[in-house]
Amino acid sequence: MRRPHEVPTVEIEYHRPPDRVERFRQELLYDGREVKITLLERPPDADTLRVGPVALPGGSSLVWFTYPDRFYEVAALYGPDGELLGHYTNLVLPPTFENGGWSIVDLFLDLWTPVDGDTQLLDEEDLERACAEGTIEREEAERARATARGLLDRARSGAWPPREVEDWPLESLATLRLRRDEPGTYFANLVSSRIIAYGIYLLGAVAVTSLGFAALSDALTGPGPGRTAWLATLAAEAVGLLPVALSGKLPAARRVRMREVFTEHTLFLAAAVSAVAILVLHDSSLWRSLLASVYSALGLFLGVFAVCRAAFDRAWPGLALAGLVVCGVALVVLL
Repeated sequence: MRRPHEVPTVEIEYHRPPDRVERFRQELLYDGREVKITLLERPPDADTLRVGPVALPGGSSLVWFTYPDRFYEVAALYGPDGELLGHYTNLVLPPTFENGGWSIVDLFLDLWTPVDGDTQLLDEEDLERACAEGTIEREEAERARATARGLLDRARSGAWPPREVEDWPLESLATLRLRRDEPGTYFANLVSSRIIAYGIYLLGAVAVTSLGFAALSDALTGPGPGRTAWLATLAAEAVGLLPVALSGKLPAARRVRMREVFTEHTLFLAAAVSAVAILVLHDSSLWRSLLASVYSALGLFLGVFAVCRAAFDRAWPGLALAGLVVCGVALVVLL
């Protein structure tokens, strides 16, 4: 089992027919079925590395997106200052994964998509030369050309690079490391942020709907058909927004941002510290209502953490469960 301080890496063997072989060791950020994401960080004193038309000095970074069943891989190129330079698409045979390493065979053609500019097709002459010399089979060459044409069409329509490449820029890699190293914490934050987004959007929907009914009917002044329609609309909004929020389709709720991450430790501490307020303020009905809401929310999020820690980390969520007990006791005392 990997120790917590060990960074997972993968050795990638890159073949350029007929006999050129290069090896790279890269940090494995995400090992998914549809895409695998790795990071190549170059030391500040490293020699210049040429990738297509771009010369990357020392201190540059390459975030690679490798697809197990596709004839291309994509790299996001960043300068030493972290500025995105563009996206480099390398046409390859679908990689093989064995013995803890990856093997990738190059198909010569490449595409370069600068940040400001059109996508360019590169190395057509290299492919023609390889075909003439018998280095590559004609069938593979035609597949490479057809793939390149399809990707160029996607680029011209604004559909390139793929969405996952744009979703995981260099500044988001800390979030990928959290997902890799502490998936329970990652998914607990993901679910919690979607619940919060649901509450915020629902409040907005309720406010707008209520204003509309107040202006156009007597729904808020007394019982009647107007009030029934108003309450039915609010219920429909609450039910309809829930799956949209939990599936991450609301803005700001699609993925975790590191600056917003919290853990069951912070939630437990919040529950324990605010328990003092019960002793001081529980005689006031106003404060009882407020504290009951706070503990209900804390209990909900601690429950999310307990489930995610148990399901994804296969770990006993001791602090989350302890926090749930604190919230339960607090609610009994308050109510």
